[in-house]
Amino acid sequence: MTHLNVNFLFFDAALEIIPKTFWKHKTIAKKTKKNTVPLDETLLDVSEHLSIVKQLKESHRRGRPDILHISLLQLLHHPLLYEFNKNIRIFVHTRNDIVFEVPHDWRIPINYYRFKRIIGQLLKYGTVPPKAESPILIAKKIPLQQLFQTLADDTILLTSHGVYFDLKNDSTTFIQHFGLKEEKKRITFCIGAFQRGQSPRPELKPLFHASIYHSSLPAWIVTSILADFLYFTVF
Repeated sequence: MTHLNVNFLFFDAALEIIPKTFWKHKTIAKKTKKNTVPLDETLLDVSEHLSIVKQLKESHRRGRPDILHISLLQLLHHPLLYEFNKNIRIFVHTRNDIVFEVPHDWRIPINYYRFKRIIGQLLKYGTVPPKAESPILIAKKIPLQQLFQTLADDTILLTSHGVYFDLKNDSTTFIQHFGLKEEKKRITFCIGAFQRGQSPRPELKPLFHASIYHSSLPAWIVTSILADFLYFTVF
């Protein structure tokens, strides 16, 4: 029985309500007639709001709720969570420093539009279900640096620009380097939940930058590789 505790932290997730300054944009006005979701609960989504996203700063890192959705589907349905849920915690941090923990037993919607509706409510009300006595999800404003200090002894940033570890042929080096077999070890793996590019956040610079593949991979593939590695090799 392992005493390792692992946090998956999806940081800078591209989750945000459509900026109020664009609520009268022709793209929004056209969809509002058909859509029953209030604008203040509608997530910015590049597949629907491309013309708006293009006008925003850091447009390549915004309007992609699908990245988090696919990543969470991969992780929440992985045997790692079924068998070692007491040792695994999942956190989501948005580009606006909104943070929420994802329970391992959350029945995440397979349907993307239902997922977006839930997250839209979460960002508006702070809880899902809204105003529930025992909500499934609770969102709070927490700076990223404070989150790092709260969660773990060691925090690792997974990035294609980091020190390369060959998990397939040399798992021992990765395990020993991060002490994954140590007693009561707490470690957080940070995965960027945005489309592309490097996060400009200064809080990330002091972290150890690790690469698990020789080129860039989507967040959900990184999630899957890490979950497989922990399940088959570490736990």
